[in-house]
Amino acid sequence: MMRVKWPLVLGLLMLIGLGACVNELTSAVEQPDNDIQSNEVESAATIEGKTFDTEDLAFYTFMEHIEIEANRYHDWEGLAADTAAERDLFWDEQAAYLENINVQLQNMIEIYAIRLLAEEKHYDVPMEKLDAAVSQFKDSIAEIDTVQAMIQEYGETKFNRNIQDYMRSSLLRDRVVNDLLQAIQTEKPEQTEQEQSYQLQQDYEELLIDQMNTLEIEIHVK
Repeated sequence: MMRVKWPLVLGLLMLIGLGACVNELTSAVEQPDNDIQSNEVESAATIEGKTFDTEDLAFYTFMEHIEIEANRYHDWEGLAADTAAERDLFWDEQAAYLENINVQLQNMIEIYAIRLLAEEKHYDVPMEKLDAAVSQFKDSIAEIDTVQAMIQEYGETKFNRNIQDYMRSSLLRDRVVNDLLQAIQTEKPEQTEQEQSYQLQQDYEELLIDQMNTLEIEIHVK
């Protein structure tokens, strides 16, 4: 087990709809460069007393893969064959990046850390909103054959069992991101959308680093 004091060199986040890239967790967590696919369930990390096992980590990573394949699918629309092939390489690189366990850990820790921040603000997700978000998400990927095949391989029952809590974390993070965006739009209404997106990325990174400084995080995987 390794105890990690955050931040050391955090890098930038998981994708938050701003085109941001995920940088590797640094040597602060020195882990082998492989994905967790073992059937053996063991502890992966503990964040403020909540322990995530390797199945939790695998699901967070699985959701990242779904996002990549959904983006790939929509990216293909209207592209010529040669351009689509180039974009394929990009999405392949994104998928390969997720094979790094440090990246997997960073993605999971980031979304849960921001969820904790949202809960500190007493934000909540009513069950009806959560159910609607899950339904909307499922509808958005229903026509994507590659994603549906991934879910079938992963196990639809297991997917349905895990999706609600993941979606709750995602919605709470979105609430925090929206707060940041509204503050930017109020303070700097003259900025272009691109400038606001860049500012939002910077503000989110700073907020995440500040949040990490307040959390006790332990990494268990070796």
